[in-house]
Amino acid sequence: MEWTEAAVPAGTQGVPAHSEGARTKLQADKLEMEFGAEGKAKKLIATGNVSTERAVGGKPVQTATAQSGTAQLPASGGWSQMDLQGNVRLQEGDRSGQAEHATFVRATQTALLAGKALARDAASETQAPRIIFVQTTGEILAEGGVRSTEFSTKGRGAQLAPVPASISADRMQANSKAGRALYTGHARLWQGDSVMEADAIELLRDTRAMNATGNVRAVFPQTTGQSRRRPWVCRLAPRSRSCGM
Repeated sequence: MEWTEAAVPAGTQGVPAHSEGARTKLQADKLEMEFGAEGKAKKLIATGNVSTERAVGGKPVQTATAQSGTAQLPASGGWSQMDLQGNVRLQEGDRSGQAEHATFVRATQTALLAGKALARDAASETQAPRIIFVQTTGEILAEGGVRSTEFSTKGRGAQLAPVPASISADRMQANSKAGRALYTGHARLWQGDSVMEADAIELLRDTRAMNATGNVRAVFPQTTGQSRRRPWVCRLAPRSRSCGM
């Protein structure tokens, strides 16, 4: 089953100039169509080896695979929402994701991964019960207990040790285009023997900076040449932002 969408008007946020219309394809071992009272198709049910492909001018092809799925078909044509279930795998360029369930909403250009959700790109990997992507703006929202790994050579923020950095929090709000990630609620970052805890930790890719806010506590061990000295410990007031890094 294949749908072709009209081109998005020039100047639309997040859409490249001269963008072509999108093409969406859905395949499976079995396709079943449901019809409404007026005899118009309203839902497409896909079962077994489901795969989707979405091509938008100027962007890498987006692909997804799952065990089953459905597509809501509005009377105006095309599709309005797709749901994929069972071992969902996503790929777009160097970005990938996986979850037990995925929902794509065409009108809002959003993708929701739910159930052991994982998102990965060249710089980082994030795991959470729910991860939401807003394709037009690059916004990424994760909630329900988040854990990220920032790879040592390409990650966001300052480097505290020559190993990948891990960070956990209740929630994460990031933007892949701006290179910013904000972790809030029991935020904790650790890299090697260095540890920082705060109400919120912000990582900035371009400036390779890290900001901590609220009940900050940090432990940064001395370098090898200073190994006999005690680790440097920082405890700040609730509204303080840094440990003087």
